[in-house]
Amino acid sequence: MFAPRFYGRAVPGVIASPLSVSERQGARVSRVIQFIHPGRQPPSPLVAGSRKVWNRLPGHFRSFIEARGQVLADPDQQPQTHDYVRFWGEWEAEADITLVFPRPPGRCDAKMCIRSRVTSPTVFDGQQNTDPFVFDGPFIYSICQQPKKPSLRSLEPGDVILFGSSLGGHFILDTVFVVLSREPYQPRTEGPATAPPSFRTVTHWPLSQRAKSQACAESNDACSAGEELAFYRGATPEQRVEGMFSFAPAIIASASRQSFRRPWLAPSGVLETCISPGLTQGVKITPMETRAVWDEVVRRARAEQLLLGVAFDT
Repeated sequence: MFAPRFYGRAVPGVIASPLSVSERQGARVSRVIQFIHPGRQPPSPLVAGSRKVWNRLPGHFRSFIEARGQVLADPDQQPQTHDYVRFWGEWEAEADITLVFPRPPGRCDAKMCIRSRVTSPTVFDGQQNTDPFVFDGPFIYSICQQPKKPSLRSLEPGDVILFGSSLGGHFILDTVFVVLSREPYQPRTEGPATAPPSFRTVTHWPLSQRAKSQACAESNDACSAGEELAFYRGATPEQRVEGMFSFAPAIIASASRQSFRRPWLAPSGVLETCISPGLTQGVKITPMETRAVWDEVVRRARAEQLLLGVAFDT
């Protein structure tokens, strides 16, 4: 039965009402963050028959994922639960391969579809963490690029992170993260008590096992013992900020549509100042009206007949 852990009730330390950013923070200007993370799909060394093994390679990857989840077509609608929701995201832990697509014509097309599997290793031998973590409750962003970019540790409610990748000179989107709350934590400790068990296994456990916790694809992007980072929860349809919520573009799998390419966000219109297609790594932070950007990203996703995936089960 699909029951996201935190949906529909208040969470300790989380804003439970859709207050405006101005009501909480005066005249603070919110920010749009174009966040570049690796866009490649899991390579053949991570495929063992009908299973994707836990990533122990130096880099991170994007996967085409299938899950029982909640989607909506219009921001004013209520989310509906479906058994086979497919979306792009990060899942570095073990997974079942549910479908292999024959000879994809381009590198932006899905090679395979995976379904997450939460397993608890007994020995740490280089397992990568998953971040952002979009499963079993509000989306979570907790470490990627924070160790070497302190500005990412001070995001506020209403800031919007556009997680995506640079492929073929384009910025292609996989996750829209609207910040709802922030709390400090140390990756080498137990982490926030209210985090779902799957997050503790898939994301926090690999971090806590490292002498220096590798945070992203770069080997020097590490956090030392005792270093304090920010644990962010994303806004949801039930707990919005300025009417916004986090989502991943998604489809309901059917015989007529089994996969899709990640949306390409061209720097035009309201996105002109906050999207740089030539950015191949790092982040770009732009102070601006985030609701207008969020509305435009929603519009472009819907123009490609994509739904807004707001909750995914492991």
